[in-house]
Amino acid sequence: MDAANQLLPLLQRVVDTHPDASIKQTATDIQVLIATHGHVSLSSCGSVTVSSAQTEPSKHASANGCVAEADDDDKLTPKPLIEIISSSEYPVTEQSSSESTPSVFQTAMKEVTHVLVPVRGHALLTLRRLVDSGDTEALNSVDKLLLVCDKTVDDPDSYVYLNTVQLLASLAARLPQQTLPWLADKYLAVSQCQAAAADGCQQSVAERRMKLGEVLVKTSSALGNK
Repeated sequence: MDAANQLLPLLQRVVDTHPDASIKQTATDIQVLIATHGHVSLSSCGSVTVSSAQTEPSKHASANGCVAEADDDDKLTPKPLIEIISSSEYPVTEQSSSESTPSVFQTAMKEVTHVLVPVRGHALLTLRRLVDSGDTEALNSVDKLLLVCDKTVDDPDSYVYLNTVQLLASLAARLPQQTLPWLADKYLAVSQCQAAAADGCQQSVAERRMKLGEVLVKTSSALGNK
């Protein structure tokens, strides 16, 4: 029935938009059958049919009435409902295909703020790989990436902040003129704050300074090997 439930929105679309009343009624009947798992149906003759052994006579009477109506409606030759449903799928497909799909960079930037730690860490890993591969969109968004790193470097989970350190190192190695001044300013700002920080905050300040120092060491090593 899970697969059948996927037809409900399409059937509702037929009910809302199709001009033929008999097609609308048939779509409504199928909706009720799916929703009630086949226990109740609304026939196109306007009666309610319940699937039980006690209602067999009414079912036959309703069916005979439907046959008479069907003979009268043959002149109209409406399209089969399956064709209506199938044709209604195409505009949806075309609309979804026409919508621009988010790039890998855009998806990763969105997932950086995800509540789950593995998702945030993997997003940072993806961003680092994009920078290392020379992705144009990533390299043109250095300011956004540095802003992200400024927030995630203080994350308490090692999977997140270690990937942040790697991302900063990749940015500094790829674009040193834009990244190194930012790193130096952040490192000096941490050093100044450490002297004025309260005892409870000194540990977090020291950790931030250590992480930024690790980035500078990695950057020096990477630039020295070029």
